[in-house]
Amino acid sequence: MKTGKLLLLTAIVLLGIVVYLNKCKSPQEGLPSASIKAQQPLLVTGIIARAGIFEEKIYSSGTILANEEVEIRNEIAGKITAIVFKEGSRVKKGDLLLTLYDDDLRAQLKKLELQQELNRKTVERQSDLLKVSGISQQDFELTMNQLHATEADLEIIRSQLSKTQIRAPFDGIIGLKSVSRGAFLAINTPIATIQSIDPVKLDFSLPERYKPMIVENSDIQFTTESTEGMFTGKIYAFEPKIDLKTRSVLVRAQCDNKDFKLFPGAFAHIEIPLQKISDAILIPTQALIPELKGQKVFISKNGKAEKVDVVTGARNDSAIRITSGIQVGDTILITGLMQAKPGSVLQVTIKN
Repeated sequence: MKTGKLLLLTAIVLLGIVVYLNKCKSPQEGLPSASIKAQQPLLVTGIIARAGIFEEKIYSSGTILANEEVEIRNEIAGKITAIVFKEGSRVKKGDLLLTLYDDDLRAQLKKLELQQELNRKTVERQSDLLKVSGISQQDFELTMNQLHATEADLEIIRSQLSKTQIRAPFDGIIGLKSVSRGAFLAINTPIATIQSIDPVKLDFSLPERYKPMIVENSDIQFTTESTEGMFTGKIYAFEPKIDLKTRSVLVRAQCDNKDFKLFPGAFAHIEIPLQKISDAILIPTQALIPELKGQKVFISKNGKAEKVDVVTGARNDSAIRITSGIQVGDTILITGLMQAKPGSVLQVTIKN
């Protein structure tokens, strides 16, 4: 019995020694494994920065405007006696659009014309009498004054009569009428709009930094949601100040519209060419990392990741121009950006 207990005790002691040795050995064996894992390179894809030809363009959005637009309103009150125009039709400058009741004004005009004729004959008779001292100079001047007053009243009536006939101020297309024949119009009542849409104007805004790069007669291209195809125009004017809220400048261009495919109020996507650069460095837009203090990219240098600051220029659909921060020949990472850290060991696959 004593021998059995001794053997059991010896076995327990030996088992404890083995367990203790394993615990002491395990951390030392784990170090090489962690070290090997830390040395595994990060698999990424990159491109080699190269210089090439780049036509720098900027993009904006804008609104098409009529070349000329007027809301037709009446200058005097009166009842509509005739509406001559057809809604949506083309009109020429001076075409009669609408007439107001004018019988009372014509009656006043006839009365004043008779008064004018009478005053003129009186002046002629008194002129002969004045030559033979048959009338005083004062009486003659009073008669002349009556003639001039009558002529002034005639001009007023003729002016009022002209306002009863509302005419087109320029060539264009007249819109929908908002009045009917027989209606009495108060002064300044909206009647219809008339717009000249050949050519049309195009208004859009650009960031202030691009203002020195654009001059009058610069060509632009644009598309609209309502009409298929690409249209061209020329910049002809700038707002002389920078908008304080958006820090942008308002630009106006003009475009031919002989086929009347463009309509005022339409939204336009605009492309403005700036300059053609022969040694531009372009990188894919996904390689750019936006940060609070600027923009950065990861490059591979001596097999390790390095984050560098870059300054960007214009962009196109898939690439952006880098004006400062990287050189021709640098390897730019385009995948693995979320896992990469400065100093990470990299295994880079170059994408052509």
